[in-house]
Amino acid sequence: METHMDRIKNVQLRDVVVPPEEAASWIKDGMTLGLSGFTRAGDAKAVPLALVKRAETEAFKVNVFTGASLGSDIDRLFAEADIIHKRLPFQADPTMRKKINDGELLFVDHHLSHTAELIRAEVVEPIDFAVLGAVSITEDGMIIPTTSVGNSLTFAQHAKAIIIEINMAQSTQLEGLHDLYDPGKQGERSPIQ
Repeated sequence: METHMDRIKNVQLRDVVVPPEEAASWIKDGMTLGLSGFTRAGDAKAVPLALVKRAETEAFKVNVFTGASLGSDIDRLFAEADIIHKRLPFQADPTMRKKINDGELLFVDHHLSHTAELIRAEVVEPIDFAVLGAVSITEDGMIIPTTSVGNSLTFAQHAKAIIIEINMAQSTQLEGLHDLYDPGKQGERSPIQ
């Protein structure tokens, strides 16, 4: 039976695999996270759930940036654990919505495409950790995303560090399906050729 380690083809990266709880422990109060996600199909789950668990014994708040909504259960659990300082660009959970409307957490409601632009332009908080869902990592270290890419490319390019979650529920046959393109900063772009 295939394991997470089997999907990490880069042997050097196998040496840095840690449990989600350890990865979550690296995330400190006030940090900004870029979470892969564009609905629940392939969003990061293990590290966010470990953060929720950690909140049972430790008070902290983080900013959470995504590509769109996470699985509503993650946003709900984040809201219930009271660990979000700022959330953007989209969420669909009623528990989080109530906290936003009650002024208990900040929410920036802008077009989904603006998140990457704001990160590139360095006008929002810098990404401390990108937490990305992937189906595998190739021999040369390329991350093969799940079906829930969102802003993963921008988060990976601008994060100080990257945490990868291997998603065993999605097929490795996704390799080659994605065509991710970074246009660069506004005002410095070249034509797509």
